[in-house]
Amino acid sequence: MAELIIMFREVLEASLIIGILYTYLKKSNNEDSIKMLWSGVGAAVFISIVASILFQIIAGGFEGNASKIFEGIVMIVASIVLTTMIIWMAQNKNISEDLKNKAEESLSSGLKYGIFTLAFVAVFREGVEIILFLYAIGIKDGISNIYMTSILSDVIDELDSLKFDKITSFEKGEKIFSLSFHDKKIFFDIVKEHARDIYMYDMENSRYSYIEDEIWDARDPFYYDENILFSSDKSGVFNLYIRKKNGRTDCLSNLIGGGFMPSVSKTGKVLFSSYDKGGYNISIISDMSTIPISSDYSDYSKESVINMPIPDYESRDYDEGMSLPFVFPRLFLDYGKIKPGFYFYSNDILNKYFLFGGASMNEDSDLDLFLLFETKRFKPTLYANFYWVTRNLNREVKYSSVNGDLYDNVTMKSKDTYRM
Repeated sequence: MAELIIMFREVLEASLIIGILYTYLKKSNNEDSIKMLWSGVGAAVFISIVASILFQIIAGGFEGNASKIFEGIVMIVASIVLTTMIIWMAQNKNISEDLKNKAEESLSSGLKYGIFTLAFVAVFREGVEIILFLYAIGIKDGISNIYMTSILSDVIDELDSLKFDKITSFEKGEKIFSLSFHDKKIFFDIVKEHARDIYMYDMENSRYSYIEDEIWDARDPFYYDENILFSSDKSGVFNLYIRKKNGRTDCLSNLIGGGFMPSVSKTGKVLFSSYDKGGYNISIISDMSTIPISSDYSDYSKESVINMPIPDYESRDYDEGMSLPFVFPRLFLDYGKIKPGFYFYSNDILNKYFLFGGASMNEDSDLDLFLLFETKRFKPTLYANFYWVTRNLNREVKYSSVNGDLYDNVTMKSKDTYRM
């Protein structure tokens, strides 16, 4: 979406400039100059495309720290370009008139390529902005991809010089969290549409395939003996599952808090992270015996909860009394002067009544008072707002005559109070 907005904005800016120049030339009957105008536009578009290709080639040639430095330079340059444009627009209130004056100067000077240059610069400038801004977005868009390198024993001490090859090409905001390897296959989970799915990437044929692509969340894949262990919340709570080589999926745990990040030892024991009582623990499943688990929450009901006796409470009518007021101090600057004060509020337990107010005053006796009251006891909701604000200004000016002459020996002082 950000890329579309940038493209739309830059193309719109270039179109407006070219439109203003075209309208001026058309009204002044400069047909030859109109041809030069379109020639400048075409040349700028072509050069922008070539510049974009060269920029991508140059950007792809940097690695390691050099790549980070290049990305930082691009982002700084993009910020400078944007700031310069904002300042230029603020200083030129009538951009249309400014463009017409430049076009008139080009025509009156007799320069053959004056209009061509105006059009070329206007369009090419927007093209450069598109290149810089799109690249800057690509740096910080958070997309994850998988990279691969070969580490040999004779280069183990030169890790900074390793070259990583990109083997995936995600570009729609995907985020990768967990990886598991086996032979020429990579198993990983990826965020897609606010949930994680499990993919398999085959390095031999460079193809993807789904392992788990359902409406629920599946994450933390781990390959073991032609099976895939993973965590999923298909039953409402994250538990461990095993997808067997025949395609069948069975459950390995029935936890109330949740189970994550499974791995398997050489002896077949499952090590995983379990969530319980507000913290994570390292847990072990001794064997991979599957257990039945339903797709609702019925399996998570504890007998202690089901059979828990309910005390016989004495009932009484609800008291609509409000709580004692909660008071919060406040301190802020108002026109360069410190103004201390406080807020307070009170309500009843069912929020049928609500009272909120505050007061503050500075050394000039500038006073701010407000009180808000609301009741939901009736329909519609009734409320009342009260404000009292004063501002005191001390003025001191020299006396002036009707002709505007100032008298230094006569000073007029006043203290004004404004109330709202």
